[in-house]
Amino acid sequence: MGVHFNRANNLDSAVFYFNKAKAYVDAKGKYDHDKTYYDFFSGLIDGNIASALAKRKKYREAIPPLKKDIYYSLKAKNLLSASNSYNLIAECYLELKEYNLARKYIDSCKPLIAEVEELSPTLSNMLVEAKYYKCTGNLNKAAEYYDKYIHYKDSITKTDNENKLINQQVSFELYQKESLLIDKEKIIQKNKLISEHQKTQRSYLLLGIAVLVFVILLLVINTQMNKRRQAELFIKNKHIVQQKTAIESALKEKEFLIKEIHHRVKNNLQIISSMLNLQAETIDNAAAKEVLQESRLRINSMALIHQLLYSKNNMLNVSISDYLNTLLSQIEKSYNGVSSKIVTDLKCDAINIDLDTAIPLGLIVNELVTNSYKHAFNKADSGIISVAFSKNEADNTYTLKVNDNGKGFDATQLKNHSLGMELIQMLAEQLNSKMIFKNEGGTLAEITFSA
Repeated sequence: MGVHFNRANNLDSAVFYFNKAKAYVDAKGKYDHDKTYYDFFSGLIDGNIASALAKRKKYREAIPPLKKDIYYSLKAKNLLSASNSYNLIAECYLELKEYNLARKYIDSCKPLIAEVEELSPTLSNMLVEAKYYKCTGNLNKAAEYYDKYIHYKDSITKTDNENKLINQQVSFELYQKESLLIDKEKIIQKNKLISEHQKTQRSYLLLGIAVLVFVILLLVINTQMNKRRQAELFIKNKHIVQQKTAIESALKEKEFLIKEIHHRVKNNLQIISSMLNLQAETIDNAAAKEVLQESRLRINSMALIHQLLYSKNNMLNVSISDYLNTLLSQIEKSYNGVSSKIVTDLKCDAINIDLDTAIPLGLIVNELVTNSYKHAFNKADSGIISVAFSKNEADNTYTLKVNDNGKGFDATQLKNHSLGMELIQMLAEQLNSKMIFKNEGGTLAEITFSA
């Protein structure tokens, strides 16, 4: 690559690759016994670097690497490399006008080129000597060596042209013979290919027949097996249809029984509620009536669950929106005589929850809303009791908020272990929930539990 860039006069790239090559050779030479071999190549690269330096007219810098190349080339007995460096170092001294040294290297090169078979060092030596005589003012000698150089080069060119012509004639004859041989070889190869093609066709034909017979046998066997499988599948399908019919009948029966259970539980709870209502009408004590009323509302909240399950096709989950809406309507009707100015407001996501969650949740809402009706407002006041239920999809939790815009609560009320508060705390623990009471423009109760 260095030589290529040097010939193209791309001298920066040439020197870069020469230095890279020198680094490889020097590194390799450190670990090898044949030091002369690597020293020769290192000197040869220095000679190439000197050639690039000479092209840049850095003649003084080019001389030391050329001397190194001469030394190691002679040591390795490579006379061609040494003679090329002799000629180039003579040119450098001519450019530096050190003619005696130039003459010395011109003369030192002559014994070497006499033993070199290649003619390029001889031509270079003649041209350098012609330059030497021109620089020293001996124009006759300069012309004589220029003439020798041109004559020698022309004779070499003529000889090369004659050799090329002879080589062309020989090449043409060889080409004709090779063409005949190639044609014969093509005919032989063609005949071989035809023969092999015929053999291949016969082989493929036999193989095709064998495959066809094998496929026919497989089809026959497969047909027999398919008939057997179809008979077995028919019997299995018949059994499956019978089992499916039995299972559907059992499911319908089970669904009917579950509905009947919910219906009976609802009826029993409503009977208990009616009995409590009748009992309340026979009692004059206002506190006792209030206790019976609260118990009746709690029972109604549980009965409502079973009523919803009975009336819907889904036996496992309850629509919390429908449930809370109906529950608040019942509570509002029960306290309509106490205060007709208090209304309830529901904000609820479209969520279905299971029975085990719905019952304690309904009881908690019942207790909190009835507490607001009883304690949050004075008799003449109007007010709003808000209930909100939502689901947080991020952490899969439910949140229930019950708040009113009444007079708020006293912290000591939470410490009074009334039946209602104990029931709320017990149900909150059953849901594994966190419960918070706040005074925010009234009373706010917030419960958060996992889905």
